[in-house]
Amino acid sequence: MGEGLRRAREAARATRADAPDVRPGQVWADNDLRAVGRTLRVERVEDGKAICVILTNRDATDPDSPWQQDARGRTTRISLSRFRPTSTGYRLVRDSQYGIRWPTGSVFAFPSRKATEDALCEDGRGIGVLVVYEYEPGTDRSTEWKEVAATQAGED
Repeated sequence: MGEGLRRAREAARATRADAPDVRPGQVWADNDLRAVGRTLRVERVEDGKAICVILTNRDATDPDSPWQQDARGRTTRISLSRFRPTSTGYRLVRDSQYGIRWPTGSVFAFPSRKATEDALCEDGRGIGVLVVYEYEPGTDRSTEWKEVAATQAGED
């Protein structure tokens, strides 16, 4: 194997090891100066890409420009390696964590809403409450998760 190929493989391996924790439900903002104001929500992650829905358009410098288009609701695929706070990357704006709150008050966290709902169904007793916790990185409460929604088992 040539030296150039060896370095490329090592760089790719290091990139995967340093990959950010991108999960469904997170909201990310575009750092690119050409797209200031654009935010997206991660719907799912597959094959090294995040499938995202655009939540807000970039700020228009000229709102009458024919190049300004409404992209809200459009789905886009973004490489996971771009989810870094670089000048052309993305920064985390809001994160969500799903879990089950038991009658004792303890919460057991899950990686996704689907996994949480599946665990509630498997329980069979319907005594748990599906909860969603959020935090906003970079704020004075950035380390505090707060409960933003709760649903009784079996409700939607």
